[in-house]
Amino acid sequence: MKDINKVSPGYYLPEECNLAEFQKIVDQELAISSVPNATEIKKNIPIYNVDELQNVLQNEELKRELMAEWAWVFRRGSGAIVLRNAYKDTKAIDEATGIFEDIITSEKLKSGGGEDHFAAAGAKRSYLELTAKIM
Repeated sequence: MKDINKVSPGYYLPEECNLAEFQKIVDQELAISSVPNATEIKKNIPIYNVDELQNVLQNEELKRELMAEWAWVFRRGSGAIVLRNAYKDTKAIDEATGIFEDIITSEKLKSGGGEDHFAAAGAKRSYLELTAKIM
């Protein structure tokens, strides 16, 4: 029988949350030396230029190092990465964005501006524009 390695859970129970510890995570500054494959850091989020990672992605050892770097960012760092130039043809993404914008406009017209009872008016739209805010 194989050994089973216990990993930490991917979620936290409310009684296990510690606001002071969370604030330490939020306040930390990500050093570029911590993410050597990133081209820059904005708002504590490492930005990777996929065009510049082609050699790394073609080499298994370097690719594993990159994946470990990303895992570290997700687990111990900011929890997010940006992959600049990940898609050459953005037509499908642009079309989907247009559809979402049409839905948002339609919902605003139907509801008089309110989104739903869980979010303030305009809150959903900000999620769609998240990447624009960090770039």
